[in-house]
Amino acid sequence: MSRHNDDLYIQHITQAIAKIIQRLRGVDRAQFDENDLLQDGIIRQMEIMGEASSRLSVAFRDTSNNRLA
Repeated sequence: MSRHNDDLYIQHITQAIAKIIQRLRGVDRAQFDENDLLQDGIIRQMEIMGEASSRLSVAFRDTSNNRLA
């Protein structure tokens, strides 16, 4: 894979993280537990993160282990 693709996947991951943070801001655990739509949105963003992470090149993973931790 090219570096361009890795950059795109990292962008997808960081955008998903930002959406999770934005959607959970000001929401307590009880509110989260009662809101199926919010839960579904958070789960979807986590799926996007997982999918993008799985598509990162081996070369990127080998050289970026500590950067993503």
